[in-house]
Amino acid sequence: EQRLPVNESEVASLRSLRRGVFARRAIAAGEVVQADDVYFAFPPQDGQITANDWSKYATFTAQADIPEHAALSTQNSTRRDVRDKVWEIVQRVRAQLSSSHVVVPGRVDLEISHHYGLDHFDEIGLTMLTVDNRRYCKKLLMLLPGQQHPEQYHQRKEETFHVLHGELTLQLDGVNRACRPGDVVTVEPGVRHAFHSQEGAIIEELSSTHFSNDSFYTDEAINANRDRKTLLSYWMD
Repeated sequence: EQRLPVNESEVASLRSLRRGVFARRAIAAGEVVQADDVYFAFPPQDGQITANDWSKYATFTAQADIPEHAALSTQNSTRRDVRDKVWEIVQRVRAQLSSSHVVVPGRVDLEISHHYGLDHFDEIGLTMLTVDNRRYCKKLLMLLPGQQHPEQYHQRKEETFHVLHGELTLQLDGVNRACRPGDVVTVEPGVRHAFHSQEGAIIEELSSTHFSNDSFYTDEAINANRDRKTLLSYWMD
C-alpha cells in the first residue's frame, strides 16, 4: 500500500500546536542548556526548538548568546542525540552484573556519572545504584574496565567500601591501596578519595545518609558541570 505524500500545510498546522522552548534566563554561547534553564510556551516560532524535540537523551548547546525569554532555535543552538551512547552503557553494566552474579533489586534507578561528559565516560566515570537512603545508605558502585573515578571528598558522609567483584586501586589522601574481592575500607568525612580499575569492579558502599550537596571534587570543573549525571528508571528489562 502506497503512503500518501506529506501535506506541508498539515505539518505546519500540527507544529503550531506544539509548545516552543524559551530561555528562562540569559544563556551564554557554549553553555549546555539544562531543563531548569528553559520553559515551554505557545506559540512556537519558525525554526524554534519545540517540546517534542526536548528529551533526556538530547543535549542542546547554545551556539550564540540567548537572551532571557528568547526562543531556542536551530540558529542559536545545536542538538546532539546521546540515546545510543546511554544504551551502550546500560548494556555493558547489565553484562557486568550478570557475569559477576551480583544480584540487584528490581526497580532501582541507574545513575550514570559522566564527570567530563559522555564522550569521556569510558575513561572517567561511574555507574551507581542506590538501594536505600535513610539514616543509613546502601549503594552499588560499578567501574567498567579501564575506568577511573576522580578525586572527591564528603563533609558529612562516612562510608565503607566492600569490594564484591573485580579489582581496583583506591587512593586515600594521595596514598594508593590495591583492593580485591572481600576487602573492606572505611572512608571518613574529609578524606579525599579516588579509584580506578583495569578489569572493572563492583563495590558495595555502606554509609551514613547520602546528601546530594555533599560531594566535593578537587577539580572545580567537575563541581561546575551541571550536566554530569544521567538517571534511568527502566534499564533492567
